[in-house]
Amino acid sequence: YFKVFLFLFLLQASYTLAILIAALGFALQIFLSLKSPITKIFFVTAAIIALFFIPDLLLLISNNAASSNMAIRFRELYSFFTSGDTSGYNLNGRLTLYGKSVEAFFNSPIIGNRRLDFDGHATCFTVLADTGIIGGIPFYYLLFSMNKRVKALLGNYSKNFMPAFFCLLCMGFSNPIHNSLPLAF
Repeated sequence: YFKVFLFLFLLQASYTLAILIAALGFALQIFLSLKSPITKIFFVTAAIIALFFIPDLLLLISNNAASSNMAIRFRELYSFFTSGDTSGYNLNGRLTLYGKSVEAFFNSPIIGNRRLDFDGHATCFTVLADTGIIGGIPFYYLLFSMNKRVKALLGNYSKNFMPAFFCLLCMGFSNPIHNSLPLAF
């Protein structure tokens, strides 16, 4: 139930990239739950075929979304898949901010830049830009040790946590979720 809650939370976040991340998390969960290699091959083949129907599905969902905000996000995805238009969720602007974060990190890699005049819009980049290696190492250590500890606690069920951790990492590299570690724990 935790995974379903996580994916529903990402969908309700109403961010275009969160919708994509939730869909990928669902797909990864289904793939990992399949037992036989033949079933996995069938699933991958079906997923590749389904890619051709994504625009129609996105348009159908956007026309029947529960909220106007969700409808807008699904229309943005529709525009991306049909015409390559990234202006809806401003992917070009995000890539510029990601680049500025990386540049800021290289300007002061040890202690970081505590007075940046922009938000890097991605936790995993912004932490390094803001705090340098001194703050980045503890952040990434906590993130990946959390993953290791949860897997140890889950034992045989540890593969069930992989989609959730995958979604957490994707959100960290695409959105400003500075509270990602508290959410993960």
